[in-house]
Amino acid sequence: MAGSCPACQSEVKALFSLPCGHIYCKQCIDKTETLDSNQHREFTFNASRCPNSKCRKPFPRDPLEGNIQTVPRKFRPYLLPAVREILTDPDGSVKRENERLREVLECQQARGEYMMHMIREKDRQLHQLREMAVWRKLPLLHVSVYLLGCVFIAFIMILGLSQIISILPIHPSTCFRSTCF
Repeated sequence: MAGSCPACQSEVKALFSLPCGHIYCKQCIDKTETLDSNQHREFTFNASRCPNSKCRKPFPRDPLEGNIQTVPRKFRPYLLPAVREILTDPDGSVKRENERLREVLECQQARGEYMMHMIREKDRQLHQLREMAVWRKLPLLHVSVYLLGCVFIAFIMILGLSQIISILPIHPSTCFRSTCF
């Protein structure tokens, strides 16, 4: 994962980025000439030009050099140098970690899908149990109504229709006689 410097074409482990966006090795940046203060008006400290022949934009060599005392202490940790190192992963540890995390993510997603499948399956089983409980109660109800009807029919057949009619009162006023009870 090491890069090559566009100026010297050498393989380097550490590349640095200039404020203009061009990338060079530390040796090439150190070789750039320091501009005189009369050559640049925008900086009050040492500056150099980008080694790219088309760019040649000035950049501060070390903006914190000498000026750090003018910055309040609480802001000093947030100051960034103009030339910043580009961090690479020469041994591939970041790639391995990303692959491991991808596998963990895939495992968690598969586990989540399995759990959703199990929840749907349990929900379906619960629905079936509810339906079976209702249908199990209905035959019991049908059987009891059927038996009650059979008993009533048997009672009518045994006593006969004429005896049942004689038991029933003819008028409501005659219901209080001793024959009704």
